Amino acid sequence: SRRAFWVFRANLNRAFGGGPMITQFFKPIPKTPQKTENKSPQNSSTKMDLSPDQKKKIAEKRAIALQILQTKKKAKLNPDSSPQSEPQSGDSVSETDDSKTAPSSLASSPLSYSKISSFLTDQSWRSHLENEFKKSYFKDLCRKIAKEEASGRQVFPPKELVFKAFDSCPFDNIRVVILGQDPYHDNGQAEGLCFSVPIGVKQPGSLRNIIRELSSDIESFTPPKPPHGHLAKWSQQGVLLLNTVLTVNAHLANSHARFGWQTFTDAVIRIIGSKTKNVVFILWGKQAQKKCVSINRQKHCIIESPHPSGLSAHRGFFGSKPFSQANAYLLKHGFDEIDWQI
Repeated sequence: SRRAFWVFRANLNRAFGGGPMITQFFKPIPKTPQKTENKSPQNSSTKMDLSPDQKKKIAEKRAIALQILQTKKKAKLNPDSSPQSEPQSGDSVSETDDSKTAPSSLASSPLSYSKISSFLTDQSWRSHLENEFKKSYFKDLCRKIAKEEASGRQVFPPKELVFKAFDSCPFDNIRVVILGQDPYHDNGQAEGLCFSVPIGVKQPGSLRNIIRELSSDIESFTPPKPPHGHLAKWSQQGVLLLNTVLTVNAHLANSHARFGWQTFTDAVIRIIGSKTKNVVFILWGKQAQKKCVSINRQKHCIIESPHPSGLSAHRGFFGSKPFSQANAYLLKHGFDEIDWQI
C-alpha cells in the first residue's frame, strides 16, 4: 500500500543517515512534455551536444570558407582588379591550406602586404623573379608582413615602394650593386632604395657618412645642399640600390631580418651573378658581405667594407674608396663611369 511504501522509505533513510542518494533513488520520475518529440532527432541531439567552443569553431570555419568563396567570385568577375586574384600556378600551398594556417585575425582583414609581389612592375625583373614569388618561403614571408600590419604595427617602406630598387634599375642596365642591410625605420625615410631618402628629408647618419666618403674619394664630387639625399640618379645609371632585407617595422631595426628576405635577396644576387658579367658588387656591412659566397669573382668585382653607420664607419668605411674603385673596374671592361653626383 502507499502508506507502507512511505514508512519503508522513512526507515531506510534513517538507517543510512538520511543521505541524498537514497532519497534521490526513490524520487518519482517526472513526466516530460511529449510535444518535443515532433522535432527531428538529429537536429535536437546536435544542438544539445555542441559545446560553446565547438559552435565558435564552426562559425570561424564558415567565415573563412565564405571569404575564400567571395575571393574566387571576385577573381572570376575581374581578375586584374586585385593582387590577390592573380593565379599562382605551382604553389606548394593551396588557398585552402593558407586559410587553415593563417590566424583568424588575418582571415578577416584585407592585408595589403599579402600579395606584395604584384608591386614589382618592371617586366625584366619579373621574368627573372617570378619563380621566387611562387615558392612557399615567399608566401610565408608575405603572411608574416601582413600579420605585422594586421596587428597594428607600421611597416616601412610603403608596400608600393618595396621593390622600387628593381623598378628603378632594369635588369639589363645593371652595372653596380650596392648592398645595404635593412630599410630606414623612422617616419618618412625609407623609399625602397638602400641609403636613399626622399627629397626634402634630412640625411640619416649613414647617408651623411657615404657623402663624406664620396667627397674624399671622387675629386669632382660636390656635396648636395641638405636636406637632400635622394639617390635616384644612381639608379638611372645602372646602380641597383638593394637592401638584404626589404621591409622593417617602424622604429625597430632588423625586425624583419628572419622573415625570409635573406633567401629572396640571395636568389637576386645569384641570378645577377649567373646571368650577367663584369658587375661591381659593393658590400657594406656583415649582412651584405654574406652574399659574396654566390658571386663568381672571376666574372665580377667585389668591394667590401664596414657599414657606413656611425657605429662602424670609422672601422674601415672611411678611406675605403669604393666609388673610384668601381669606376676604375667599369672603365677597364669597356663601360662608362658612374656619375656619383647626387
